[in-house]
Amino acid sequence: MDVAAALIAENESFAEVLRRADPATEVPTCPGWTFKHLLRHVGRGHWWAAQIVDDRLDGYLDPRDVRNGKPPDDADGAVDWLLGGARGLVEAVDRISGETPVWTFLGMRPAAWWARRRLHEVAVHRADAELALGGDFRLPADVAADGLTEWLERVVVQADSEHMPVAAGQAAVGNLRGRNGF
Repeated sequence: MDVAAALIAENESFAEVLRRADPATEVPTCPGWTFKHLLRHVGRGHWWAAQIVDDRLDGYLDPRDVRNGKPPDDADGAVDWLLGGARGLVEAVDRISGETPVWTFLGMRPAAWWARRRLHEVAVHRADAELALGGDFRLPADVAADGLTEWLERVVVQADSEHMPVAAGQAAVGNLRGRNGF
């Protein structure tokens, strides 16, 4: 799977959902959030990851300090900002090489890790948006399968870290199995 192309495509699909909705529309799967919150969360996340990669950071970047971290007030400008963030991340990864180590919330990882993480983040929030509108949500099979793989990899990494005891990781997988027949 071409992760960069999948990120751009998924982000464009999310943008199209956002264009169809009133920014004040509530998102039941994200209590207390509206479409405006979803757009800001996903867009700022893209710009945040792009800056981490572009600056080759080896430590945490406060999301409030992200260059281009706030969308314009007008709806079209905000969607363009969202689209620019994903493109900026892809361009940053290309500029420094996807193998260059950068900071992530799981420790140092190759820069390309961020494109994959952002792909799955936008996919989840596109699902939130489609559900809020009563729409149909579908993902390409390779993106869906990789999303599950990425999530399971994160559970294993976090279970091995000081931040999450192994029992918590096992409980998370057990809960997934119980709810989804996994």
